[in-house]
Amino acid sequence: MQNCTRPNRPDLDATKVPTELDIAWAAGIYEGEGHCRLCGKTKRGLSATVVQKDPEILYRLRDWFGGRVTDNCTGSGAHVWECNGDRARVLLALVYTFMSARRKTQIDATKALEFLGAVSPSRLTMAQLKTKLEEFYEVHRAMVRERVRKAKHEQYLRYRSHPGWHEADLTKKANKRSTLTNEEKEKQRQYQHERYLCQKQEKEAKILQMEKTA
Repeated sequence: MQNCTRPNRPDLDATKVPTELDIAWAAGIYEGEGHCRLCGKTKRGLSATVVQKDPEILYRLRDWFGGRVTDNCTGSGAHVWECNGDRARVLLALVYTFMSARRKTQIDATKALEFLGAVSPSRLTMAQLKTKLEEFYEVHRAMVRERVRKAKHEQYLRYRSHPGWHEADLTKKANKRSTLTNEEKEKQRQYQHERYLCQKQEKEAKILQMEKTA
C-alpha cells in the first residue's frame, strides 16, 4: 500500500449500486469465468477479470463494480472485463462467501481481503467495505509516516557526527536537481502538489471528525 493513495479515475467508477441478488448473480459469473491475480513489477497490484464472448454480461459487471470492458486481442471474439486495485478488493469481498473452496483459496493467495483483518466479508455492504478500506489506509499511512520520521531522525544523527554535513547535503540535492530534465521537474512538482492536497484532505477530515465528536 502506498503512503498516499492516488486519485482514482472517475471514468472507471461504478455507475449503479448492486442489490444482493445482483451480487449473487455476479458471484456465479465470477465462479465460472473469473480470475484474480497480483500484477505489476513488484506484484503489489491486484486485478480481477472475467472473460466472456457476450459483452452484455461484462457491461453489467462494469456498471455494478467499475472497471472497463475490452477485447482480449487474441482474435477469438471474446471480451474481457477487468477491475483493479480497490475496486477489485470490494468485488472479491462481496462475492467471497458465494465462492467455492478453490476460488476462495485463489482469492486468499492474493491477500485481497487483508484490509478486513479478522472481520468476515459476509453481510458487509459495499459502503461498509469502502469504509473498512479507508480505515485500513489511515492506519497504514500512520505507520509509514512513523517509519519515515524514524529514518530521517537516524539520518540526521549520522550526518550530525560529520563536519559540514548540512552544506554537503544541500550541495548533493542541488547537483541532483540540476541533472533533472524539465519533464522530470514537472513530474516532481505534480507529485508534491498531489501529496500536499492529500495531506490537506486528511487534516480537514480529522477536523470534521473532531467537530462531530465534540
